[in-house]
Amino acid sequence: MNTTMTIGKRVAMLAATLMGLALLMGGLAIWKLQQINDSVHSLTVDALPGLAAIADVDNNTRWHQQLSWQYIAAPASEHNRIEGELREVKNKITKGLADYDATVSQADDRANFEKLKADYDRYFSDRKSTRLNSSHITISYAVFC
Repeated sequence: MNTTMTIGKRVAMLAATLMGLALLMGGLAIWKLQQINDSVHSLTVDALPGLAAIADVDNNTRWHQQLSWQYIAAPASEHNRIEGELREVKNKITKGLADYDATVSQADDRANFEKLKADYDRYFSDRKSTRLNSSHITISYAVFC
């Protein structure tokens, strides 16, 4: 019995081996690309909309603080206008928190959001009134606590 391989058999075995390695590498590449796709999907569906929503909340919170200081410094004739803007901005903050809430998908993010929401609730409950609270004619100030 002749156990030596002919050149044709050797070339065929080499081609089959190379084809098997190519298929293995192709399968590994497809698997890794699927993992990358899952990561990108997570970023675009979870992280980016949440980041945009919380950035809006941050900006509106800063605007609310500026309006509060404007209220203090403004003449009484401007108070109603500023109070309306304060209510508008507070509504935007509430909507932004609801938008962010819809994007939370991880447990640690949920815990952080619940703490943030409690802090915002406490912040606004301390500021129930920005009405003029002064009996002085020339001095006015707002009640914030």
